[in-house]
Amino acid sequence: MTLRLLRTALSVLAVTSLVSACGESQLPVATGKADVRGLNAIVGFPDVNFLIEERQVGTVSYKDAAAATYDDLSYTFNFELPLPSDPPARIASRTVDVIRDTDYILALTGDVNAQQVTLWQRPLREWTGSETVFDLMIGHVNGTLGAVDVYIGPGGTAPVAGNAAGTVEFRAQTDPREYDAGEYQVTLTPAGDPTTILYRSAPTTLPASQSYVLTVFEADPGINGPVSVRILTNGGVSTELPDERFPATIQFLNASIDTGAVDVAIDADYTDLAVSNLAYGDFSTDVEVPTTANYQYAPTGTTMAVLDDDRTVTLGTTSLQILAGDETDIVALQAPGFRRGFSTVGRVRVTNTVTALSNVDVYILEAGTSIADRFPSLFNFPYGFNQVLDQAPDDYEITITEPGGDVPLAGPEPLTLDTFDVFEIVLLDSAEPDTVDILVFSNIEP
Repeated sequence: MTLRLLRTALSVLAVTSLVSACGESQLPVATGKADVRGLNAIVGFPDVNFLIEERQVGTVSYKDAAAATYDDLSYTFNFELPLPSDPPARIASRTVDVIRDTDYILALTGDVNAQQVTLWQRPLREWTGSETVFDLMIGHVNGTLGAVDVYIGPGGTAPVAGNAAGTVEFRAQTDPREYDAGEYQVTLTPAGDPTTILYRSAPTTLPASQSYVLTVFEADPGINGPVSVRILTNGGVSTELPDERFPATIQFLNASIDTGAVDVAIDADYTDLAVSNLAYGDFSTDVEVPTTANYQYAPTGTTMAVLDDDRTVTLGTTSLQILAGDETDIVALQAPGFRRGFSTVGRVRVTNTVTALSNVDVYILEAGTSIADRFPSLFNFPYGFNQVLDQAPDDYEITITEPGGDVPLAGPEPLTLDTFDVFEIVLLDSAEPDTVDILVFSNIEP
């Protein structure tokens, strides 16, 4: 290499190194960490994806949150909506210049037609575990309510104007406030109207050394009451605070072919039956029940219970209780209420109570599709189990076979699914040999 070429090469190398060094010196440098949570606050959406840039943080159910810790840099956070036949749709984004030692909540708010990311933030508090207090911030993501007053105090305390812990509007937050650890009752009223109770929690114990977010949501059909309130922790744990004014309810279904029609008593009270003369294959309306009770199932008009069943349910919740089994083994199968529809799919919950077969194959196929051309929707589906299936809106047919079989035991039974539809599908023993009955019903009002 000539001297001139060597000098030229060294010059280029020096300039390249200088440019590279300048570029590196301009890159942002993290100085600390911050907490970030993504919250799904849209009642009509299924689980949504919460992402930082293009990397998924977590999948978030309604009223739940996905939590993570990040450097104090600038990020774009995204929410995506899973679709039945297409890639997820990006529905809302927000760029945040993250500041160290800050707690951020990015809430997906709005409704199924229009969404935005609402940002709440507060200083990130480090707890030692020796404190006797907690702090609590209030957030409002219920688009059906205007501004609300939130009262937090000892159980049985009536709201008094001027004593609210905070007044908060939709999408807004309050500053965090410190409380002694202990038992509290939360009450919501319209702003400025302490006489109108929108919500009143059961007394709830809140431990010390925690930073909580008390969040006001729209109620979903799985709970009883017009408003839902949850406590959210820094780790993303979301806990329902039931409204003490609304008891739990159970819907009863008779799927035990050997019992015939039954009466259902609570704590052996046969003079005031919870359900009377419930025929095989029939279901009741919702029945208000204690949180803990003993249930007797007896042939109609008798007190000779074929099953005594102890059950505990959560205040304010709905559930389905199915009397199942044959005369040798009668059981009660319990499942949480299944009533919240989604804007993207129709939903079914399949429950197998067939005792004549240990397992079955379940096909839920587009109308006109032969079972010979497709795998079962539920293969070798066992007795006593239930499974939720979300389906694209369409016309379907339900067919039941023995595992691996091609001879229908039931069906094809037509079923039309639209968005927001929610159906229970219960497989029943049949009085006819080599057949299965299919019960389809919905608790969602059209």
